[in-house]
Amino acid sequence: MAQQEHARGGFDFDLETETLGAPHWAAIGLASLTGLVPLSLFATQELRPFLLAGLGFFGLIGLVLLGLYRRLVYLAGIPFTFAQIAGWYVLDGNVTALAAVDKVAQVLLIALFAYLFVRDGRAGRPLF
Repeated sequence: MAQQEHARGGFDFDLETETLGAPHWAAIGLASLTGLVPLSLFATQELRPFLLAGLGFFGLIGLVLLGLYRRLVYLAGIPFTFAQIAGWYVLDGNVTALAAVDKVAQVLLIALFAYLFVRDGRAGRPLF
């Protein structure tokens, strides 16, 4: 686990990138792309849900890089990402080039989350 107790009572967090494969890096790239979109919208429109969506994706990336609760992150990432698609459709639904790239990235990200969740489960990795 990436979390180690520090001698002074705190915790040190080390990156666990040696256990990441190509699917992980693809998911990190897609999550970065789709996380930047709502952050850029927040910068121009100042709507807090955009800020939360963008930070949520980067939070997921951080947990994966730290090796913390990866299977749970994959499982939570599926409805979180799907909510971005549904929210876009309900609130706007306007198909721009940026929206198209973002939604394709999100669909691919959902597929990768599902793949990683099942693969890690078959390998016997715990949910927590």
